[in-house]
Amino acid sequence: MIMEEIIKIIGIGLTGLIIVVILKQYKPEFALYISLLTGILIIIVLFYKCAKNNNDQYFRWMWLTIVLSFAFYIPVVLWADVVPMIGMLMIPKTCAYVWTVLIGYNAMNKCAD
Repeated sequence: MIMEEIIKIIGIGLTGLIIVVILKQYKPEFALYISLLTGILIIIVLFYKCAKNNNDQYFRWMWLTIVLSFAFYIPVVLWADVVPMIGMLMIPKTCAYVWTVLIGYNAMNKCAD
């Protein structure tokens, strides 16, 4: 079971690496986005799988906070120059960060008890 998860994560990393190497020749700006996306995807998969496999009640939604944070942040980075109002998406991104902190705070308090 664990070996399958490791193979999946390595597969995601290698796929991203291959795409980056190919894109770097033709579209270097996209190579950076793909490498960042690959890293983010690996983090999301790790948090999701670890929380699910360990039946973790506190960190079970951490993967979702990461997804929401990036989902609100990426449009701002890409299109804020064209549509300045899209910068308003930083507010829900900040709410996702606050949720992340609350998850950690609640888990920390549980460990302290």
